[in-house]
Amino acid sequence: MGFLICDKCGGYYELQPGEKPEDFSSECECGGHLNYSDSLDYNPEVESELDSEIEIESGIQSQRDSEITEDEDISLSYEDESGSNDGRTTIEEEQADLTTQSKRIEIKLATELLEILETKGYYVIKGGLKNSIKILPDGIKTDDGQFIPLNDIISVKEYVDDTEVKENEIPKKSAIDGLLATASELLASRKRTLKITYSNGEILLKDVKKRDAKRFVSFVNRRNNFKKT
Repeated sequence: MGFLICDKCGGYYELQPGEKPEDFSSECECGGHLNYSDSLDYNPEVESELDSEIEIESGIQSQRDSEITEDEDISLSYEDESGSNDGRTTIEEEQADLTTQSKRIEIKLATELLEILETKGYYVIKGGLKNSIKILPDGIKTDDGQFIPLNDIISVKEYVDDTEVKENEIPKKSAIDGLLATASELLASRKRTLKITYSNGEILLKDVKKRDAKRFVSFVNRRNNFKKT
């Protein structure tokens, strides 16, 4: 047992009983190299950042202050495009850092869900109007009893107010714009709409908790990014 982890795309495959690392190619589909590990390791700083970002109970104002600081730092990079950067981070470097952090967070969230499934056998994601889906090790089950195998799921995307949440986007709003955000807007941003596209159609689950949505999206993305050769 253990994991084969790609050093390029971050995808992973959990070895099943009887399988050995040498049974698989050492090259991932993305061109990266597959490394064997007994477990998936994470950066404690990334975990701390993720928890403080997601938990609104820690304080709406502190969340807003954090976002304003990030926006100010990024705006410095934009101002610096036409001249020397005087030691400041460039847009390219900032984007690379965001990409690396995003992959680490995605792996962390995907593994959280994987560990829950291994321990409990299922995970329920609740939406509004008492709607929910049950995540199983081999698929998902809807309220009406429909079972959709994981292999049939093409993609899972999350939306906020009909706008798709995309990874690694650098915010371009100013600090003043951030100050204009109201508490109700921040609370609304805690909820997501999940769009699950599978071979025979799609499912929309609204008013999903942000962490639940990101866990499932990350889980499916990691699974789709790494396929057994």
